[in-house]
Amino acid sequence: MEYGRENFVTIRGRVHGGDYKPFSTTVSFAESAGMWRIASAGGALVFADCRHSCTLLLVLAAKIIIALQNPETLRRLAEPWLDHLTEMWLTQLEAVARPVVAKKASTASYSKFLAYCIEPSYGKNSPPQMVLRVGTKNKNGISLEGGMASADITKPPKYMTERDIRLVTMFRRIERRQGAYSAVRLIGEGWEEIFEGAMDEARLFFTVPTRSYAAPNFQPITVGPTELVEATWETLPSGAARPMLRFDRENLVLLATEPPFYLDSVSCQLGPVESALPASILSTWEKGPTVASAAIPLLLNRLSSLGETVLPLPLELINEVRPAVAPTAHLQITQQRIGLSPAVNAQIIGIPTFVYGDSPALTPLVSKGLAKHVKISGNTRTTWPRDAKAEAQLLQKLLNSSLVPLTDVFPVDCLTPTQRLAVTLPAEAQQSAQMEWADFLEGPDTEAIRAAGWILDIDPKAGLTAHDASEFFSDIAADPDHGIDWFRFDMQV
Repeated sequence: MEYGRENFVTIRGRVHGGDYKPFSTTVSFAESAGMWRIASAGGALVFADCRHSCTLLLVLAAKIIIALQNPETLRRLAEPWLDHLTEMWLTQLEAVARPVVAKKASTASYSKFLAYCIEPSYGKNSPPQMVLRVGTKNKNGISLEGGMASADITKPPKYMTERDIRLVTMFRRIERRQGAYSAVRLIGEGWEEIFEGAMDEARLFFTVPTRSYAAPNFQPITVGPTELVEATWETLPSGAARPMLRFDRENLVLLATEPPFYLDSVSCQLGPVESALPASILSTWEKGPTVASAAIPLLLNRLSSLGETVLPLPLELINEVRPAVAPTAHLQITQQRIGLSPAVNAQIIGIPTFVYGDSPALTPLVSKGLAKHVKISGNTRTTWPRDAKAEAQLLQKLLNSSLVPLTDVFPVDCLTPTQRLAVTLPAEAQQSAQMEWADFLEGPDTEAIRAAGWILDIDPKAGLTAHDASEFFSDIAADPDHGIDWFRFDMQV
């Protein structure tokens, strides 16, 4: 019997006819204005008001007559009672309030287990997410299935432990709160115990899904140390400012959980975060936009009036422009690895740079580059004007020697951006590069380059340092101990 509403009752039954298979039969009672209406539906060829419905009513009437002859039934009918909808609700409450008797764990080992997997989200600015998968322990280690685990807490599969029932219950609660399905974003409250429980049993993994339903690539996640995070500002060369979070080490991503955690996807560590700001502000902070330099004064006023929480303020830059000076040209002669694996070889090259007064060493200007260099240190932005014409003339004097662009000897695809601006000796000199470079450094081309204003900085590791070997001591002595009449020549330079 089912009670759909206060004045509507449905009775369902299965009635055998001439066939072996029973027919599903339904009889409904509906009351309106003191009158009752009866409607029936069945699975026979006659879909309504069939003989199976009559049979169901006859059986029901017989059961009611027997029940009314029972004194206990008459006593209960005489007592006050709640309406049937309230009784149904109380029955449901009684069922869910009944303590769950945990199944006795099997003493036999089971190869499958529930894996808690953290995966990247591929939406723009989307936080990482967690999914549940089934893992298997085998002779080669651990494997994870590509599909999602059902992890039904009402009918726990064999791979779920008693602790899994509690952890998955918390996971489903967060899933419902987010309106998600299977993949749940790592935001908000409720994650701390899930992280702790999964890592305690080494069942928390960082996974990168492959194609649909294929086994994902994964690494186990271990407990990391507590990390300090600071909300700060990154000042851009244009003077604009961008809010950012700064950890003491690289590759850390803040999880917008409460309390906050970090994820290191490189070393596969997950740990707690300490900060002077609450997690909600930290997660909102790093999503902030880039603020133009002209809007920073207005931003300072707004940030200073945001409640009692003290927020870091962007620095207003002090601009310093260095006077225009002629560039000082440097040619750093060093040895670098060039080529694509496996054909990678060490080559001696010359890397040209230019220095303007107290500026850092700068690579040559490209054709459409800005004729200035900007560096920000603290709240000071320093600008050094550059002379594109003077740089081009110095580079031409360099190429007037026997040096050639490195791109004439090696394919561009094999070179880094810095190497593409370098020079070297011609291709025919690469077979005996060290000797050729040694001759070049002692030859007239080098004198001409230095006379044109170039300063040569030779890296000691390039193997081009010359030593004066005009004086040495030689010792020739017989050594008959080996049974052979021979001599040994030792020379120390």
